[in-house]
Amino acid sequence: MTCISVSACRLWLCLAACPTLSAAQSGWYWQTPVSRPGPVVGVSFWNALAGVVVGNNGTILATHDGGTTWTYQWSGTINTLTGVSLVNASSGIIVGDSGTILRTADGGANWVPQSSGTPYSLAAVSFVDVNTATAVGDWGTILRTTDGGDTWSPQISGVDNYVLYGVSFVDANIGVVVGEWGTILRTTDGGATWNRQDSGTSNPLFGVSFVDANIGTVVGDNGTILRTTDGGATWTYQYSPVPGAFFAASFADANNGFAVGANYELSPYRALVLSTTNGGMTWTVQYTGATGTLLWSLFFSNQSTGTVVGMSNEGGLVLQTADAGTSWMPVAEGGTTQGAFGICLIDIDNAIAVGQGETILRTTDGGATWTRQFSGTTNFLRGVSFANADMGLAVGGSGGGGVGSILRTSDGGVTWTHPDFATGEPLMSVSFAGAQTALAVGTYGGIFRTTDLGVTWRRVASGTSEGLYRITFSDANTGMVVGHSGTVLRTIDGGRTWNRLSSGTTGILYGLSCSSVNTCVAVGIDQDGIHGIILRTTDSGANWTRQTTDYALESVYMVDDNIGTAVGSGAILRSNDGWATWTRQLPLPACGVSDVAFLDENIGTAVGFACILRTVTGGS
Repeated sequence: MTCISVSACRLWLCLAACPTLSAAQSGWYWQTPVSRPGPVVGVSFWNALAGVVVGNNGTILATHDGGTTWTYQWSGTINTLTGVSLVNASSGIIVGDSGTILRTADGGANWVPQSSGTPYSLAAVSFVDVNTATAVGDWGTILRTTDGGDTWSPQISGVDNYVLYGVSFVDANIGVVVGEWGTILRTTDGGATWNRQDSGTSNPLFGVSFVDANIGTVVGDNGTILRTTDGGATWTYQYSPVPGAFFAASFADANNGFAVGANYELSPYRALVLSTTNGGMTWTVQYTGATGTLLWSLFFSNQSTGTVVGMSNEGGLVLQTADAGTSWMPVAEGGTTQGAFGICLIDIDNAIAVGQGETILRTTDGGATWTRQFSGTTNFLRGVSFANADMGLAVGGSGGGGVGSILRTSDGGVTWTHPDFATGEPLMSVSFAGAQTALAVGTYGGIFRTTDLGVTWRRVASGTSEGLYRITFSDANTGMVVGHSGTVLRTIDGGRTWNRLSSGTTGILYGLSCSSVNTCVAVGIDQDGIHGIILRTTDSGANWTRQTTDYALESVYMVDDNIGTAVGSGAILRSNDGWATWTRQLPLPACGVSDVAFLDENIGTAVGFACILRTVTGGS
C-alpha cells in the first residue's frame, strides 16, 4: 500500500496529516528546480510578477512571484499551445494547434475552450483590451474577436497559401501581421482590410513588436531584422552580429528591445539573445549559457525584467533576467535531466525519488527543493522503499539489462551503500514486508528476499520467468506481484512462497497498489498494446474486474478501498469510487509519469521524465 513498512504506516500517515498547509496550491503543481516542462513556445506577463508560459501537450504554467515557482494550469487539451497574450491580471487568451483557442477570465483558474471556426493551427495572438484580440496561423488565417473571445470571425488576409507567424496590435485598430515569404500585413481599421507591405525580403518572418502606430521591429530567418518608423511604409534592414534565425522580438520602448532565436551554424547550436538600446542601430549578443537550445518567444514587462522560453535537448527552458539581459537565470531548467522512475514519500517533508542514470533525489521540505545524492552506480534505479525514516532500499539495473543493483541507506537517503548482491537481471521494484524483511522483483521472474534490512539476500521461487514489475505488501505476510503477460503472484507467508493467480488478461501490468489484504488495483497496457488497463479485486485476487482507458498506465496508488490515482504517458487519473468511474486530472506536459505515491487522500507526488509534480488537494 505504501513505500514505507506496513508496521510504520499508521504512524507516518498520522504524522503527515498533522501539519497545517498554508497557501496551498490547487491541482498538480510543478516543483522546481528539478522539474522541467516539455518544449515551451509562448510567454506573456501581465506585470513583473504574474505570467504564463505555454507549450507542448497542452502545457500551461503560471507564476505569481516572477518565476520563482510555477504551477500547472488545466488546459483540457493535449494540442501544442503556441501563443498566449494577457491583457490584465484576470483575462488572457491562448492559441494553438488545430484551431485551439482558450480563454480565461479568472486569472487562469479556468481556461475555457472557444470555437475558432477553423481546423488550422494558430501561431500567435495579440490581446489589446478586455474585448479585442487577433489570432493568426496557417493558410493565411486571421481571426478577430470583439467580445473577449466568446466569438471569433475570420478576416481576409489575401495570403491564403502562407503561414502567418506573428501579430502585434498597439490598439484595437492598428496592427501588423508577419509570415512566410517576407509577408508583412498592416491594418488601421481593426482588420476590416489588410494591406501588404514591401518587406524587401523573401525570408520567413516569425516575430513582430510595435511600440506605437509607427515604430516597430520584425525578425525572421537568416538573421533578418527589419525596422520601421513610419508604420511600415518603409522597412530598413538592420545588421545582426551573428547568423541564425530569430523567432521573436520584444521592445519596451522605441529604443530598448530584444530578439531571440538560435544559431544553427554552431554545433551544438546555441540560443541567441540580441539586445539593443538605440532602436536597433546596433545589436549586442547576450550570453545565456544555454547550448543545444532554441528560444521561441520572449516577453519584457519593463525595460529590465524579461522572460524567454524555448527548448533544449532535455526539454523545456525558461530563462529570466532582472538586469536588462546582463545576466540570465534558468528558472525552469532543473538540476537533473534524467527520468525519475520511482518515488517514496516518507512523511510530509521527506521523500526519495530514483531513476535514470544513477539518479537519487532527496527532499526534506516537501519537494520545494530536491538534492541529488551520490548513488555509487551508473545503473538505472527503478524502485525505492523505506522501512522507517532512516532505513531504505533502492533497486535497479543496467539500461540494457543484464545486471541488477540494490542500494541501502540507514540515514534517510543521505548516503547509500551496496550490499553484497549479484544477479543477472535488472530489478524493477522493492517493498518492505515488516521492520526487517523486504522483497525485490526482476525482469526474468526473479524474487529476492532479505530478513536483515537488505544486508544479505536470497532468491525464492516465483514459478515464472515472466518480467515482474511491481511488488507490494498489505501486511507482514500478505503481498502481491504483477508483471508481463498479465502475471499476478500472491504470498501469505511473507514472501517465502508464491502462488500464481489468474488476472484474465495477457497485457502488461506495470503498477499495483493494495489498500487492504483483500482489495488491490493493478494497471498497465492492455493486450492490444494500445489501451491502458485497470484491474481491481476485492477478494484477494481470486477475481478481477477489468476496465480499459485511452491512456497507457504505469503506476497506481490506492489511499483506501475507494480513493486512488493512476498515472501514465497520457494523463493522471483519479477515482473516488473504487474505479467504477475516474476523472482525468492532467494531460501531461511531455513528461510521461512513471510513479505516484500519496500520504493521504490529498497529499501526493508523481514523478516521470525530468518531471516532479505535487498535489496537496488530491489533484483536483
